[in-house]
Formats: sequence, C-alpha cells, structure tokens
Amino acid sequence: MRDIGRNIRDLRTKKGLTQDQLAEKLFCTRQTLSNYERGISRPDIETLERIASALEADVTQLLYGTEDMRNRSRARIVLGVGLALTVLLAVAYVLLDRWTFAIRSTRYLMGPNATVRLLGRPVLCLVAGWTLMQGVSLLGRFLTPKGKALRIMRAALVTVVLLFLFCLLPGILAFWGLPVPLFLNRLGTALAYAMLGRWSGLWLLFFGLMGMAFRFAAFPGDGEKPRNSGFSSALEKTLPESKKNA
Repeated sequence: MRDIGRNIRDLRTKKGLTQDQLAEKLFCTRQTLSNYERGISRPDIETLERIASALEADVTQLLYGTEDMRNRSRARIVLGVGLALTVLLAVAYVLLDRWTFAIRSTRYLMGPNATVRLLGRPVLCLVAGWTLMQGVSLLGRFLTPKGKALRIMRAALVTVVLLFLFCLLPGILAFWGLPVPLFLNRLGTALAYAMLGRWSGLWLLFFGLMGMAFRFAAFPGDGEKPRNSGFSSALEKTLPESKKNA
C-alpha cells in the first residue's frame, strides 16, 4: 500500500505537478491525495484509473512503479546492506586484530594475526569499494559492459582474486609454521610482507578499486525482481485487461 502511494508521488513529481494540481484533475481534495501518497488510505480501482489517466501512466505503474523506480528501490536496499556489512566487517576486523595481536605478543604465534591482516584487510576493502560504487550508481547511471564483454570482465576479476589467494596462501601457511615448497614459500612470504609493510596502503587501494570494478561489472548479479505485494496482485486481477492501460 505504501508502495502505491510512493509510486503516485514519484509519477506526479516526474510530471511536474503539485498535489493541488493533481487533486484538481482528480476532483478531490489535496488532503485526500496526500493521504494516498503517505499510505494513510488507499485509492479504489476507479480512483486508480483516474490517477493513471491524469498522470498519463499505466495502472500497473501505480501498482508496481516504473522499471526505473524499482531499480532505484532495489539499489537503495542493496546500498544499505553494503554499508551495514562494511561496518560489521570493520568492527570484526578490529576486534580480531586486537585479539590475535595479543596472542602474537604473549604466545609468539604469528599465524592468527597474519591471517586476520592478510585476509581481513582485502575483504574489507573489496566490500567497501563495492559499496562505494553502489552509492555512486544512485547518483547517476554509468555505462556497464554487456554480453561477452561483461562475461570477460567478470572472469578477469575473479581470476585476479583467485590468483592472489593462490600466491598468498603459502605465505599464510608459512606464518603458521606449516611446510610449504620453497618456491611457493618465497613467493607467498614476499607477497605477505609487501602487504604488511610499506606497500600496505597501495594494496588496500588496489583492493578498494577491485571492489569498485566488481560493482561496475554488476557482480555478483543484478538482483531478482521484487515480488508483487498481496494487495497489489489482488487489485491487478480485478482490473480488466482493457483498463490496465490509461
């Protein structure tokens, strides 16, 4: 019900009409229209048809919104989830880093703290970069690759991440004192020290940009289409096919 009110408001503002102007077209009071838009009351079928006609829209657009409205609504939800996940990961990283650093200082075990720092930082930066790009997408549209180019870009990004993990894993195992082939040991240890040393800032920037690239490639997916609400579905079924269009 609130979605219908929001759809009416969005379509009205898109047409450049005030509540008074639309209410005049509908032969109702501004307060009645305001109640519709705020979800306090809901219009009946005949009123929906008049609103759709006044806004030069389909009744289904009042029920479900336009495709652009649905996309922006989903994008805002995803952005909220991304922000919450970023904060959660940041808090978890700080707590785990302090705990494992205490273990490192008292028991002289490098493995736990190195694992948290070598894996926690990249993951946090990936999610933060993805979330940042999601926020940017709400400010305006940007062109994304499609078809074969999109598949190639996604495959390349996943390959880079997997290659990084393959090279880093021997270094993590070495910090735990586990046997690793000499070549892989040197490769992983060099990469690990580069990430923990003077180049750590560049590595964090790299993973932040990787997260943004993942979002640019619409990865892990574009999301599913929202399900219709019970009220909207029932209301649409009562509309004859000839009256679904204004």
